[in-house]
Amino acid sequence: MAQVKASRRETMVTLGLVGLGGAIGTLLRYLLSEAIPTPDGLPLGILIINVVGAFLLGAFIGFLAARDIHNEHERRLRLLIATGLMGGFTTYSAFADDSALLLDHQRITAAVIYIAATLIFGGIASWLGIVTGRSVGNGSQPDSSAPRSNGSDSRGAA
Repeated sequence: MAQVKASRRETMVTLGLVGLGGAIGTLLRYLLSEAIPTPDGLPLGILIINVVGAFLLGAFIGFLAARDIHNEHERRLRLLIATGLMGGFTTYSAFADDSALLLDHQRITAAVIYIAATLIFGGIASWLGIVTGRSVGNGSQPDSSAPRSNGSDSRGAA
């Protein structure tokens, strides 16, 4: 019985973390998409949001991978930030809908450019995010191989 209660509690914590992150991410996406103009009906806001989101998600995952963190705290951070926040911030459905609308309005060239730009820039942004996250994650760990200073420099000054 205690195991069932713990399982229910963990399920509620998981849902709460994903829901909280998703609500924040969705609100941020809405605010940004309203603030970014849509020149000539092109969904520039969603393109920028998805590319920035790909970078941020990559950076977060790269950072965690570099830190080699595998515990309950890390799992909960992933649920809150990766699944919730970034899942709510980025949007495949708006990307697909915007692409279909461009095609429906016979704006074939604009649709192809929008689709290609989202996929290419999103992939590059994700990769750059992973590289950046790894670099930050590796740089923020103490280097155990570095010589330790005893408070004096090589000239003997304190």
